[in-house]
Amino acid sequence: MTRRYDFEQVDVFTQQRFRGNPLAVFTDATGLSKTHMQDIAREMNLSETTFVVPSERADCAARVYIFTPGMELPFAGHPTIGTAWVLARNGDLPKDANVVQLHENVGPITLRLEGPTDDPSALFLTAPPPKFGSIVENRAAMAAALNIDTDELLPDAPMQVVGVPVPFLYVMLRSSSGVDRVAVNGPALTKTISNPDLAGVFVFARQEQPNHVYSRMLGAEHVGVVEDPATGSASGSLGAYLVQHGLVSGNGSIDVLSEQGTKMGRQSFVSIRIERAGGQVKRIEVGGSVVPVLRGSLEIDT
Repeated sequence: MTRRYDFEQVDVFTQQRFRGNPLAVFTDATGLSKTHMQDIAREMNLSETTFVVPSERADCAARVYIFTPGMELPFAGHPTIGTAWVLARNGDLPKDANVVQLHENVGPITLRLEGPTDDPSALFLTAPPPKFGSIVENRAAMAAALNIDTDELLPDAPMQVVGVPVPFLYVMLRSSSGVDRVAVNGPALTKTISNPDLAGVFVFARQEQPNHVYSRMLGAEHVGVVEDPATGSASGSLGAYLVQHGLVSGNGSIDVLSEQGTKMGRQSFVSIRIERAGGQVKRIEVGGSVVPVLRGSLEIDT
């Protein structure tokens, strides 16, 4: 039987159409198998595509599945925020709610809406707790894997895997121009850090404004994304990394702004708020704005 599935495409982490990170949201994916979802995500060829079905949990507004062109993800930031925005605009969130939950593979994800529920100006998700992983000690090998000189690596910043829960390797450089020069050598990177779950390498540098960073996320081969314009889950881990290693200023609640996607021509701005107590990260919010781009439909044999 052939069925038609409607979708909406939006740009996330921007206030300007054709910037930010594009996302396709299939607003009623009932009847689609995981194989169908993966095939559709590959066809859409965006960083992520989401599929919404009714949630079996009374405390969640919807069940959301997230796919890159190459794999299913347990959680991701820009798909969560973009999907919640689409549901809000379609009247599919509880009326007048400023806090909602979406059910993803990691469990319920809490989102805070700014502005009216049916037309939020920005949305902020609460990221899962950060998990700090291994530190890469061989700086020369990492520089070679990124095709940059070793002295472009910031000396006092450890190269560490962090995830919320999707793991990324964080590498801090001296300058934004150095970030733009990075070109990942896949085999060299795999030799330097053997982690089959690694979603990508997140390279970044400080900007002139306090707590502002310039970022790029280069995806691992199995993810199917060469470079991502704006990565919400990686930005959550970025906030945890910066606070853990004392690389940002502030006490209690710390706000960080990450500019990403500029080199790709899709400038994005990801807001990160890290709350800490006693030197420990207690809560991370990641958010930004969303703009509509297009609507369409896809026919598929189910």
